[in-house]
Amino acid sequence: MRAFQTPSHAARPAGLTLRAIGPADHEFLAELYAAGRALELAPVPWSEEQKRRFLRDQFELQHAHYEKHYPGADRLLVELAGHPIGRIYVYRSPGEIRLMDIALVSERQHQGIGSALLAELIEEADLAGTTITLHVEA
Repeated sequence: MRAFQTPSHAARPAGLTLRAIGPADHEFLAELYAAGRALELAPVPWSEEQKRRFLRDQFELQHAHYEKHYPGADRLLVELAGHPIGRIYVYRSPGEIRLMDIALVSERQHQGIGSALLAELIEEADLAGTTITLHVEA
Protein backbone atom coordinates (compact mmCIF):
# COMPACT_ATOMS: atom_id res chain seq x y z
CA MET A 1 0.00 0.00 0.00
CA ARG A 2 1.66 3.20 -1.23
CA ALA A 3 -1.14 5.69 -0.81
CA PHE A 4 -1.10 8.70 1.41
CA GLN A 5 2.52 8.87 2.47
CA THR A 6 2.73 12.64 2.13
CA PRO A 7 3.42 15.40 4.64
CA SER A 8 -0.31 16.28 4.67
CA HIS A 9 -0.93 12.99 6.43
CA ALA A 10 -0.53 14.91 9.67
CA ALA A 11 -3.45 17.19 8.70
CA ARG A 12 -6.00 14.36 8.73
CA PRO A 13 -8.82 14.53 11.25
CA ALA A 14 -7.80 12.91 14.54
CA GLY A 15 -8.36 9.16 14.56
CA LEU A 16 -8.71 8.87 10.77
CA THR A 17 -6.77 5.92 9.36
CA LEU A 18 -6.59 3.93 6.15
CA ARG A 19 -5.98 0.22 5.81
CA ALA A 20 -6.07 -2.33 3.03
CA ILE A 21 -9.51 -3.79 2.43
CA GLY A 22 -9.87 -7.46 3.29
CA PRO A 23 -12.55 -10.13 2.76
CA ALA A 24 -14.18 -9.30 6.09
CA ASP A 25 -14.96 -5.79 4.78
CA HIS A 26 -17.02 -6.96 1.79
CA GLU A 27 -20.42 -6.64 3.48
CA PHE A 28 -19.70 -3.13 4.77
CA LEU A 29 -18.58 -2.10 1.28
CA ALA A 30 -21.76 -3.52 -0.28
CA GLU A 31 -23.88 -1.58 2.22
CA LEU A 32 -21.87 1.60 1.61
CA TYR A 33 -22.40 1.24 -2.14
CA ALA A 34 -26.14 0.66 -1.69
CA ALA A 35 -26.51 3.66 0.62
CA GLY A 36 -24.78 5.86 -1.92
CA ARG A 37 -27.18 4.84 -4.68
CA ALA A 38 -30.44 4.78 -2.70
CA LEU A 39 -31.64 8.21 -3.86
CA GLU A 40 -31.18 7.19 -7.48
CA LEU A 41 -33.51 4.27 -6.99
CA ALA A 42 -36.10 6.06 -4.86
CA PRO A 43 -38.40 6.85 -7.82
CA VAL A 44 -38.07 3.38 -9.35
CA PRO A 45 -41.28 1.36 -8.85
CA TRP A 46 -39.57 -1.75 -7.51
CA SER A 47 -40.03 -3.47 -4.20
CA GLU A 48 -37.39 -2.88 -1.52
CA GLU A 49 -36.16 -6.44 -2.09
CA GLN A 50 -35.78 -5.83 -5.84
CA LYS A 51 -33.84 -2.65 -5.15
CA ARG A 52 -31.66 -4.43 -2.59
CA ARG A 53 -30.83 -7.23 -5.05
CA PHE A 54 -30.19 -4.79 -7.89
CA LEU A 55 -27.80 -2.72 -5.77
CA ARG A 56 -25.99 -5.82 -4.57
CA ASP A 57 -25.57 -7.01 -8.16
CA GLN A 58 -24.29 -3.58 -9.21
CA PHE A 59 -21.81 -3.57 -6.34
CA GLU A 60 -20.51 -7.02 -7.29
CA LEU A 61 -20.15 -5.96 -10.94
CA GLN A 62 -18.28 -2.81 -9.94
CA HIS A 63 -16.03 -4.83 -7.63
CA ALA A 64 -15.24 -7.31 -10.43
CA HIS A 65 -14.58 -4.47 -12.88
CA TYR A 66 -12.11 -2.80 -10.52
CA GLU A 67 -10.35 -6.11 -9.84
CA LYS A 68 -9.99 -6.84 -13.56
CA HIS A 69 -9.08 -3.40 -14.90
CA TYR A 70 -7.07 -1.95 -12.02
CA PRO A 71 -4.69 -4.63 -10.77
CA GLY A 72 -2.46 -3.36 -8.03
CA ALA A 73 -4.74 -0.47 -7.10
CA ASP A 74 -4.84 0.61 -3.48
CA ARG A 75 -8.26 -0.39 -2.17
CA LEU A 76 -8.44 1.19 1.24
CA LEU A 77 -10.96 1.24 4.04
CA VAL A 78 -11.35 4.63 5.70
CA GLU A 79 -11.71 4.24 9.46
CA LEU A 80 -12.39 6.73 12.21
CA ALA A 81 -11.45 5.63 15.72
CA GLY A 82 -11.23 2.06 14.42
CA HIS A 83 -14.72 2.03 12.86
CA PRO A 84 -15.26 1.80 9.09
CA ILE A 85 -16.69 4.98 7.61
CA GLY A 86 -15.80 4.72 3.93
CA ARG A 87 -13.56 3.57 1.13
CA ILE A 88 -11.06 5.09 -1.24
CA TYR A 89 -9.58 3.36 -4.29
CA VAL A 90 -6.46 4.75 -5.96
CA TYR A 91 -4.65 3.43 -9.04
CA ARG A 92 -1.18 4.56 -10.01
CA SER A 93 0.29 4.19 -13.48
CA PRO A 94 3.17 6.00 -15.17
CA GLY A 95 2.17 9.64 -15.44
CA GLU A 96 -1.12 9.37 -13.55
CA ILE A 97 -2.66 8.92 -10.14
CA ARG A 98 -6.30 7.95 -10.63
CA LEU A 99 -8.80 8.43 -7.83
CA MET A 100 -11.09 5.58 -8.85
CA ASP A 101 -13.63 5.90 -6.08
CA ILE A 102 -14.22 7.58 -2.77
CA ALA A 103 -17.29 7.10 -0.60
CA LEU A 104 -18.14 7.91 3.00
CA VAL A 105 -21.12 6.95 5.12
CA SER A 106 -23.67 9.77 5.18
CA GLU A 107 -23.01 10.58 8.85
CA ARG A 108 -19.38 11.43 8.02
CA GLN A 109 -19.95 13.47 4.87
CA HIS A 110 -19.47 17.26 4.87
CA GLN A 111 -16.87 17.08 7.65
CA GLY A 112 -13.76 17.63 5.54
CA ILE A 113 -12.69 13.97 5.51
CA GLY A 114 -12.95 13.51 1.75
CA SER A 115 -11.30 16.88 1.19
CA ALA A 116 -8.38 15.94 3.44
CA LEU A 117 -7.84 12.66 1.58
CA LEU A 118 -8.06 14.37 -1.81
CA ALA A 119 -5.57 17.02 -0.65
CA GLU A 120 -3.11 14.25 0.21
CA LEU A 121 -3.43 12.76 -3.27
CA ILE A 122 -2.99 16.16 -4.90
CA GLU A 123 0.14 16.72 -2.83
CA GLU A 124 1.45 13.28 -3.80
CA ALA A 125 0.87 14.09 -7.48
CA ASP A 126 2.60 17.46 -7.12
CA LEU A 127 5.61 15.91 -5.40
CA ALA A 128 5.83 13.21 -8.08
CA GLY A 129 5.33 15.68 -10.93
CA THR A 130 2.38 13.72 -12.26
CA THR A 131 -1.32 14.29 -12.86
CA ILE A 132 -4.27 13.21 -10.79
CA THR A 133 -7.54 12.25 -12.46
CA LEU A 134 -10.99 11.46 -11.17
CA HIS A 135 -14.56 11.05 -12.38
CA VAL A 136 -17.42 12.74 -10.54
CA GLU A 137 -20.99 11.46 -10.53
CA ALA A 138 -23.67 13.93 -9.57
